[in-house]
Amino acid sequence: MNDKIKTALKLIVSLGLGVLLIWFFYNQISSKKEASIDHKKYPDFTHIDKVLIKENTYCKVGDSLFSYNTNKIFYAETEASYTLNTNQTLNDKDNYVIGSYQIDIMKIMKKVFSNASWFWITLSLLASFSSHVIRSFRWRMMLQPLGYKPKAYNTFFAVMIMYMANMALPRLGEVLRCTFISRYENIPLEKSLGTMLTERLVDVICLFILLIVVLATQYKIINTYFQEEYFSNSNDSTFFTTQKIILIFIFATLAVTIGYFIYSKIIRGTSIFAVNFKKRIKGLLDGIISIKNIQNKPLFLLYSIAIWICYTLTIFFCLKAVPETSMQTIGAAATCLFFGSLAIAAVQGGLGIYPIVVSKILVLYGTEESIGYAYGWLSWVIQTLLVLVVGFISLILMTNINKTKNETN
Repeated sequence: MNDKIKTALKLIVSLGLGVLLIWFFYNQISSKKEASIDHKKYPDFTHIDKVLIKENTYCKVGDSLFSYNTNKIFYAETEASYTLNTNQTLNDKDNYVIGSYQIDIMKIMKKVFSNASWFWITLSLLASFSSHVIRSFRWRMMLQPLGYKPKAYNTFFAVMIMYMANMALPRLGEVLRCTFISRYENIPLEKSLGTMLTERLVDVICLFILLIVVLATQYKIINTYFQEEYFSNSNDSTFFTTQKIILIFIFATLAVTIGYFIYSKIIRGTSIFAVNFKKRIKGLLDGIISIKNIQNKPLFLLYSIAIWICYTLTIFFCLKAVPETSMQTIGAAATCLFFGSLAIAAVQGGLGIYPIVVSKILVLYGTEESIGYAYGWLSWVIQTLLVLVVGFISLILMTNINKTKNETN
């Protein structure tokens, strides 16, 4: 298949999946739903009424205001229209059905975007930008043990080009990043790729440490999330079903076959392809093990920690920018960071899925799902714009600055 066709198909699939997720969740969150109140907590109420407060519609039971799907006083929902029943009935959960509601998600998103504080958004962007700068410094440290001292601005430009390219195609950015630094700093491609693999390994370790921190500090909330999302409707008590055993057997067979091919045709092979492949693997390994030769290991560790602190602050400051999420803690930001990182890894650039995941997490911290969804889009949009704008500028500057220096020399 032609390379251009493959590239086009990858782009279509990645964007198509994101658009599909957007369409699916938009319809889900905007559909008409049942409004109910726990009859065990509130067995004796005399009336249900609609109350207008600042042009928003609320359900009133007795002297209290309630949200549509939780059993606590209403404080965050906006732009939801309610149809109330004249007679109360019980649903499958033995709750009083007081009517139905429908959310206008576009009005909510417009309100969240327009009311967001530019002060906190600016701080969020500065934290995000700082993480990119620190990442470029750390990468420069990893290249130095290999005998190369690239210019600081070139490593930063290459990092931003990587982020920009990754918005278009999966893993394209990593290749371009190493290609540009190889072109303008004369660093062998396979060695720069090796340092990139090491960097990804360090990031995975940092993500795992973040998971431990989140589990230690937010255990009850995380446990609730998995119980409600994955185990609440599970009726299957048998883990190893026939289908699972067949799939395990197929994957095991494929793994053995591929392993034998690699060993016989590549590791022990003497063909030109095998020789070139082993040469490139050696270059990759040189880049990976370069981490042990880093001169200032405490500084490398400090850079790694600082990157993830900046990531957490990026989300935390953005939460502060939205009035309805401004009460959230740094713990909520760390939880959103962990699950949001998984979402970005699962779907290209996090398109479509990132706001969904963030909204589900924020619900556990007392934020209404529609507000969380709008916040997720706000966070995704400003970070994406930062990557696209700075990445495009970096592409122009890296090309022109190095071209001018070459012409001068």
